[in-house]
Formats: sequence, structure tokens, C-alpha cells
Amino acid sequence: MAELAPGDRGVPKVSVPIGDRSWGKISALAGLGKGEILVAYAAPGLSYVVHLRGRRARILASTGVKISALWASDRKNVYAVSKGRVLHLKGRRWRCHELISGGWLEGIWGTGSNNILAAGAMGTIAHYDGKEWLLRNSGSKWVLRGVHGSGPNNVFAVGHAGTITRFDGKKWTEQAGGGSPTHYLSGVWVNSPTNAWAVGKGNSLKRWDGKSWRSAEGYVCGHGLLALKDVWASGADQVAAVGERGIIMLYDGKEWTEGTLRSAGDLRAVWGRSSKEVYVADSSTVYRFNGRRWQRVLEIGSRSQKKFEMLPRSPCPSDQMRRFRSSDSDLLTY
Repeated sequence: MAELAPGDRGVPKVSVPIGDRSWGKISALAGLGKGEILVAYAAPGLSYVVHLRGRRARILASTGVKISALWASDRKNVYAVSKGRVLHLKGRRWRCHELISGGWLEGIWGTGSNNILAAGAMGTIAHYDGKEWLLRNSGSKWVLRGVHGSGPNNVFAVGHAGTITRFDGKKWTEQAGGGSPTHYLSGVWVNSPTNAWAVGKGNSLKRWDGKSWRSAEGYVCGHGLLALKDVWASGADQVAAVGERGIIMLYDGKEWTEGTLRSAGDLRAVWGRSSKEVYVADSSTVYRFNGRRWQRVLEIGSRSQKKFEMLPRSPCPSDQMRRFRSSDSDLLTY
């Protein structure tokens, strides 16, 4: 096992106010373009979206809810999920859509602004067609923690009890091979109809080959049963999985290489554009791999809120609330 020592020259630092809350942490990453990402930093009932481009970082927006996942169609259209809500940041203004059940949403992904999926509690899947959000029947009642696809007709969602469910363009169907009912899957990445990856608790790493889900071939981790949190892949021969205690597992199509980032805490998110541009994040720091070495590229810290400063409010006042509704063909009852 290799210990990876990231460089820290000229690291952008952002300080965000969190009031009297005891903690804040990075909760999600979303990619925009070359050298450009969005980072969600969340505390209870409060979140900030930080924009990192090259060596420059700035707070793009803030909101009075806790963001659990991010996805962006472009830098002017950012979507976030929280408890019972999907938030749309259009430019610098939030719009809000409320989920009928009020349950937590944990994952979000789309192919464009007219095709977005959000997943969460009780097997919830919600679809946006550019005009309205509709609840869909996922075929599961377990919490779904991640959703990703290679196109509108090839999407997977994963979650508790080893749940994996797939959308083929017509309906969602539960899949076998997700693992033990006592474990959960927290991250999924899909490259094509014949290549997808899922990770989760108990050091679980699964691969889809177009026919079935199986444990990834040749995968062995010396960290025992620690949880893997997230996964990214640019193909069958470029995969990165991250997890507790700074675990980073890299796959080159032939073998897995295990490493840990020195001084990093639990790694909770990963996103990349290629094998020469991969980002991972722990609770306060974003690291970038350039194909040769890891570097710190962003640090986010929290500070006590001054009395005369105002914390961000919820973007969902009653006069702006847009409620989800169930489609006629997939009516859900809560």
C-alpha cells in the first residue's frame, strides 16, 4: 500500500460562515469543464456552492438547506438535492421543487437540462423533462444513494441492502448481484451499456459487464471492511474508487493499485475528466491527480458567524414552491 503525499503550493482557500453550527464538510463534487469544478460545502440546514477554476476559487451561491449532491448541465444551470427538494441554481438565483414525501434525496444526474434524475429515500426516483418533475416507480423501497448513466436509456441507481436498479428507457428493474443485504452501495458510475461500477460499505466494489453485476475481478484491498464512498471511470481501463481513511483504489485495466492520501480524512467524493485530471475530496480539502502526482487544489474552512451578518435562507418560500407530482402511469403512494 502506497502513502501518497500531495503537494500544497498556492492552494486556494475559502472561508464560509456557518453560524453556531458545530461543523461543516464537503458533501459533493460536480464537474464543469477542463480544470473547473463545483464543490458543495454543507452544515445542518446550510450549504455553500464553491466554484473552482484553475487556481481561483469563489463562493458561487449559498442556501439555507443542506445539499447532499450536485450535478450541472453547464455553469449557469446547477442542480442540487436536499431533504425533499431539488434546487436549481440558474445564474445566481435558486428555484425550488418540493418532493411530496419530504424524504431525503441523495443523488442527482442528467444528460441535459431536459433530462435529469434524482434519487433518494424509499426508493424515490424523480425525473425532470425540462418542464416538470415526475415521480417514477424505481422497483425498490430501499434508500437510493447514487444515480448515474451513460445515456437516457441506460441508467443505474444504487442504495441500501445492496440495491441496484436499472432504467432501460421504459421502466426501472431491480438487478441481482448488489451484495449483502446488510451492506449499502453509495456510489455508481456508468460508461456504457456494458461497463459500469458501483461501490459501498464493506469494501464492496462491483462491476457491470452488460449482463450481470459481479465483484470486480482482481480487486483486493488491505483496509479490510472499510467503506468505499464513491467511484469514477473514464472507461473499462481507467477507474478510481475512494473511501474511508483516505483510501484511493486505481485500476488501469489490468490491476488495482491501492494508496492513501497522507493527512486526508475519509474521502467522500471523486470526479474526473481523464486519467490526467481526477479530483477527490475529504471533509475540507479537494485534491487533484494530474497523471503523475496528487496536489491540494482547494481548502474550505468554516468560521463563526458574526452577529451583524445574515446566514443564507432557504430558497423555498411558499410562493416559489413547485411540487413534484406522480405520473399517471407510475402513481406512487406514501
